Amino acid sequence: MSLRLKLLIAAAALGLSAFAIFGDAFFVGIGLPSGSGRIVTAAVLLIVGVIWFIWSGFSVRRTMRNVRNRSSED
Repeated sequence: MSLRLKLLIAAAALGLSAFAIFGDAFFVGIGLPSGSGRIVTAAVLLIVGVIWFIWSGFSVRRTMRNVRNRSSED
């Protein structure tokens, strides 16, 4: 994993944690109940986790296919 990707993930994690803490003021201001910032953050993390899981599964399958093709060529 490249350093840029690690820094991007760290920045996203810090942004989401700040949103979980300070996002309540925004959501209460638009009429949602208290704690909505944490609920939205949890939903975003769930969606990102599912996307990451699906992407990593495709990546593993592609790598396995490449390894299998190389071993049959040798």
